[in-house]
Amino acid sequence: MSDAPAVVAEPRELCVDIISDELEFMRIREKWEELVECAAVTPFQTFTWCFLWWNYFGNNPERKLHILLFRYGDRVVGIGPLFLESETWFGLRVFRRARFLGCDVAKSPVSCVYHQYPLTDYLDFVVSPDFEHDVARCFVKFLQNNPLLYDQVDLVNVPCRSFIWRNVLPELVASGFAHRIDRADECPQIVLPSTMEAYLASLHSSHRRRLRQAMRLLDEEGEVTIEKASTAEQMERMLGELVRLHQLRWNKAGYPGLFFDKRFEMFQRDVLKEFLSRGWVWLKTVQVAGKVVAVRLGFAFKGVLYDYVGGFDHQARESKGRPGLALLCSMIDDAIREKFSVVDLLRGGEQYKHELATKLSRNWNLFIENPMTRRTMRDRAVRAVNLFQNMYQTIARENLVLSVLLREYGSKRMLPRYAGMLASRMASRLHLPSMSPLSTFLREKSLDFVRLIEGKLRMRPLIGRMSQSLRRDKELPFSRKLFKALIYVRSLLLSRIYLRRCTRVGKRCRTRGKPFIVNDGQIIIGDDFNLNSRIVQSELATGHRGVIEIGHEVTINFGALISAQEHVRIGNRVRIGPYSIITDSDFHTIGDRYSPPTGVPTIIEDGVWLGARVTVLKGSRIKEGAVIAAGSVVSGEIPPHVIAAGVPARVVRQTHSSANRRTDIRPSNSIPSDIVTRVSKVFVETFALRETPELSATPRHILRWDSLGHLNLILRLESEFGIAIAEDDVMMIGSVRDACLVVVKSTNGHSGVDMSVVGTERFGYGKKE
Repeated sequence: MSDAPAVVAEPRELCVDIISDELEFMRIREKWEELVECAAVTPFQTFTWCFLWWNYFGNNPERKLHILLFRYGDRVVGIGPLFLESETWFGLRVFRRARFLGCDVAKSPVSCVYHQYPLTDYLDFVVSPDFEHDVARCFVKFLQNNPLLYDQVDLVNVPCRSFIWRNVLPELVASGFAHRIDRADECPQIVLPSTMEAYLASLHSSHRRRLRQAMRLLDEEGEVTIEKASTAEQMERMLGELVRLHQLRWNKAGYPGLFFDKRFEMFQRDVLKEFLSRGWVWLKTVQVAGKVVAVRLGFAFKGVLYDYVGGFDHQARESKGRPGLALLCSMIDDAIREKFSVVDLLRGGEQYKHELATKLSRNWNLFIENPMTRRTMRDRAVRAVNLFQNMYQTIARENLVLSVLLREYGSKRMLPRYAGMLASRMASRLHLPSMSPLSTFLREKSLDFVRLIEGKLRMRPLIGRMSQSLRRDKELPFSRKLFKALIYVRSLLLSRIYLRRCTRVGKRCRTRGKPFIVNDGQIIIGDDFNLNSRIVQSELATGHRGVIEIGHEVTINFGALISAQEHVRIGNRVRIGPYSIITDSDFHTIGDRYSPPTGVPTIIEDGVWLGARVTVLKGSRIKEGAVIAAGSVVSGEIPPHVIAAGVPARVVRQTHSSANRRTDIRPSNSIPSDIVTRVSKVFVETFALRETPELSATPRHILRWDSLGHLNLILRLESEFGIAIAEDDVMMIGSVRDACLVVVKSTNGHSGVDMSVVGTERFGYGKKE
C-alpha cells in the first residue's frame, strides 16, 4: 500500500450576491431551476414554492427578501432562500433575524389574528453537489464578516440529510460560532421494496390486516371508483373537495384546519397548477355512488413521493372502510410500480405513520447567534418580548380552537371536548400512545375537573356569559376580543377593592373606574352588578340609618348618584343611565338646612330602565318594566310597563305586559313567506350578516343593531316595500319577527295580525353584557 498523503481539494473562493427585490427574485428563476435539477432538494425548495410563498405569506412591511446567491465566476453554485424579519419598538428596529422562505410566520396583522402556518415540511439551501463544502465555508464566513446584517439566523425544519445539517453545522462547530440546536418534528418514511407484497410482509400482522381491509375497498367494482387528476379542471374540482373534507374533519375535532384561511387554498391552487404541468402532482379521490368520500394530495419529485395532505368524510357510512388509508395504499402501490425509492410521510407523529413507516427520521432547528449582540441588555429585553409574544400567540391559537369548538358543539359540550384535547396533547408530549392507561387517566381527570368547575364551583353563569360574548363578538378581530377580555377580568378583580366599603357584594360584580362610596348605613349589592365610573365618578351614599338595596343584573352608568337616608330599593335587571339621581330625601330639611334630612323609601322594581339625567325624588315608586325618558323627574308612582317622560314624569304610552313577552311569538295569522324572505334580506344587507338571521333574533344577537343601525333598518325597509312606517311602529321593532309584522301592518293594514305581540325586545339596542 502507498503511504502517500491524501489529496485535499483546495478551497474555491465564491462570491455572494444578495437578492432583496422581487424583480431580481423573478430574474433568477432560470438559474434557480437549473440548480434544482442537479441538487439534492425537495419540492419545497423549488422556485415555484418559494416565490408563491413569499407572495402569499411573506410579503410584509416587517419582512424583506434576503436571498443569498453563491457564485463561482459566472456560475451560480448555491442559493440560500432567506428573508430578514425585524422587530421594532416605537418605530425603531431593535432585533433582526434571518429566516427561511417557507417557514412558519405569523398571519398578517391586518386581521389581528396570530396563527402559525406549517406549510413547508423541509427547509434547506439549494447547492450544487460538487460545491457543498465551498458554499458552507462561504456562508459561515459571510455571517462572520457581516455582523450588522442580523442578530440571529433561524434555520428551522432542517432534515438530517440536508445541506445545512451535513455541511453548515460542522463549519459552525469548527469556527467556534455561537449556535443552538433544538429537536423538531419526527418524519416517518417508507423505504420501498420491489413489490407491494414484500412491503406488506414487513409490517406487523395487525397493521398488515388493516391495510388489506382498506385495499379491499379499492378492489370493489361498481359503486367505488378512483379518479386521478390529470387535467387542470380535474385538479380544481378535486382541490375543492379536499378543502371541504379536510375542514369538515378537523373542525369536528375542534381544530381550525389548514384551509381556515383562504390564502392557503389560493397558494395551493397556484402551486398545483405549476406542479401539474411538470408532472409532480399526485392527487386522487375515492368516490362511492358518485359521492367523494376521500381525497389525498402528494408530490412526486426526484424519485420520492411526498404525502402532503388528505381529507375524508368521517361521518359517511363508507368511512368504515377507511377510504383515506385506501388512498395511501394506492400511493404506496403507485410509487412501487413507478420505481420510486421512498414514500415520505412528512412531519408528524400520528399513529398511522408509525404503523406504516419503515424508517424514522427527524427535523432539527438550528439557531445561529451573532456574538456581537449576545448577552447584552437589548438581547435580554428582546427575549423577554419574544416570551410575551409567544404567550400571546398561544392564547390566540387557543382562542381559535375554542371558537371552532363553540361553533361545532355549542357552549355546553365545548369544555369537555376542549379538556379531552388538552389531555391528548399532554399525552403526546409525554410520548404516550393515544390509548395508554396514563393517557386515559389524564383524559378522565380533565373531564372530572371540568365537571368540578361546572358543578361544585357553580361557574355556569360565568361560562354562559363567556360563550354568549364569544357568539356576540365573533366578527370582531382577535386583538379587540383580547382587549375586551382583559377589561372584563380587570373589572372583576378591581370590584372587590372598589366595593370593599359595601356591606355585602354579590358574585361576578364589575366596576370600571373607581366609584365614590360613603357607607354609614348598609349597602347590599346582588350578583352581576355593573358600575361604571370611568368618565365621571358614580356615587353610592347612605346615612346612619340608610339602606341601599340593589338586586341582580343591575347596570349603573357613569355620573350616577344614589343616596339613602332611609331606604332605596332597586330591583333586578334595572338599567340606570348616566348622570341619574335616585334619592329618598331632600338632602336637608326645609327651613333648617343644618338638621338631619328625613327620608321616605324610594322603590324601583324589576326591569326598569332610566334614561340619562333622570331624577327620582323621595317617596317615588317605579313599577315593573317601566321606562323613564331622558331628563325626566319622577315624583310619585309610575304604573308598570309604561313609557313616562316630562317634569314631573307622566305616562306617554302603554307597553305590553311582561306576561306576553316571549322569544317565540306566534301571531294569529302566519306571516307570508315572501315577507319573511325580503325582510331577512334587508337585515343581511343592513347589518352585513354572513347568514340569514332567525325570526327571534334581537339586538342582543345582531352586533351592529344599535340606534344608528335601527334607523338604517327602518329606511331600508321603507325603500324595499315602498311603505311609510309610523312613528309608533318604529319603536315596536325589537326582533326580526317584529319587523315582519310591522311590514304586514303597513302594507295591508292589520290583516288580522295581533300587534300586541310586537316589540319583545324594543329597548335592547346596543345592550352590552
